[in-house]
Amino acid sequence: MTYNKQILIPPIAITIMFLLVYLFAYFELSDIRKQNMKIRNWTTLSNSLERSTVIAKNMQQIILKLANDGDPDALYFRYLDNSNRLLTLFERIKYHPHTNSYSAAKLARLESLVSYRNKIDLKKVTIAFEQLIPFLNTSYHDAHAKKRYAYIHYYDQVNSTTARTIKYAAFGLIVSILFCIILIFWSCNRSRSPLNQISKLNRKLALLLDITPTQNGGDVLRQLQATLEKILSKLSINSSPRVIIESTEQERSRIARDMHDQTLSDLTNLSREIDKIDCKSFNEGDDQDSGKFKVNLLNEVTSIKEGIRKIIDDLHPQELDLIGLGAAIQSHLEKYCSNPNLPEWKTHIDPKACSALEKNKQLHLYRICLEAINNILKHAHCDRYEISLIKSGDNITLLAEDNGLGIKSSQIHTTNGHGLHNIRERALLINGNVKWDASRFSTGCRFELIIKL
Repeated sequence: MTYNKQILIPPIAITIMFLLVYLFAYFELSDIRKQNMKIRNWTTLSNSLERSTVIAKNMQQIILKLANDGDPDALYFRYLDNSNRLLTLFERIKYHPHTNSYSAAKLARLESLVSYRNKIDLKKVTIAFEQLIPFLNTSYHDAHAKKRYAYIHYYDQVNSTTARTIKYAAFGLIVSILFCIILIFWSCNRSRSPLNQISKLNRKLALLLDITPTQNGGDVLRQLQATLEKILSKLSINSSPRVIIESTEQERSRIARDMHDQTLSDLTNLSREIDKIDCKSFNEGDDQDSGKFKVNLLNEVTSIKEGIRKIIDDLHPQELDLIGLGAAIQSHLEKYCSNPNLPEWKTHIDPKACSALEKNKQLHLYRICLEAINNILKHAHCDRYEISLIKSGDNITLLAEDNGLGIKSSQIHTTNGHGLHNIRERALLINGNVKWDASRFSTGCRFELIIKL
């Protein structure tokens, strides 16, 4: 059984126990509801019989007045009104669930005798009332007695049901609590071994990655959570673009320094040794060939030195450290972008913009500028471009504009090339925003980098 299922067992068991107690109370209370309905029925029948008795006595008095030559119109009208009310009550009594068939039949026979007619037989009606009123009185007293008995039985039932419900509910609650305690102990014993293994794993992870284990009051799962959060934080820091790029720049700087200090120094010494070679020491008959050999060898060494210097500049620009950002950009353009076959260029560099940036930000800005120039030379197909670096308020702005083919929005958001991606990554590291737009020339592209100081 898994640990999650073990945790769910105690609350499920308690829920089942309480559900059983609820069902027991529901069925007990349903019996009380039946008793209550029975009391209501007897009360309704008793009230109907009582009102019928009163109305029957009123009608009997009206018949006696008619027999003594009273006002027939007024008395007949009163008799009609009382007769309608009595018939309505009789309908309730005849079809009441507690009225037996004998009483219903007798009531129907007497009803036919006392109901209103255009011509009333006073003698028959008087006899009928003499039979009806005692019958209604007897029925009323019988219904009233049964109502009282139902009340007594109802209250006895309520008391016994309440006591029984409280007893069984208390018993169920005690059993639920004991059962829950047993389940908790059982679950703790079952989960102790996995928790110990998790604790050991937590300590191993902390030891392996040199992380201080978190002591969280003996809660093994929370300790593991804290350790995993520290691991994730450490991994995110070590694998973030900023750390990767900065580490790459440090490695580039180290390689460039080693090549400058060792390889270029060795080649310089080699060229000096070659220069010391006396051509006459080879073969006096071949002075001209020996001189050419020496010149070619020196040219090869010089070419190798220039190539290595180019690699060193690509790895870590020495001029950036020696002459500053603006002069380094100008020097790069003069060295590598002044070929007659390449587009014409112009620069507008504000010295305040260069001095306002830290060394590491200058390096990233220099890399972004060279990447922008490289994109112009490769893709713009222009004959002119301008590089501007200006300071405006708290912002440093780098602009690269050309009059070439321009750039489409689909090319800006593509993920195939590394150039634009590298520009965005470096811009984020120096708190900058980049965008590509239409150039102020008639055609071409405008690259803009804004750095907030």
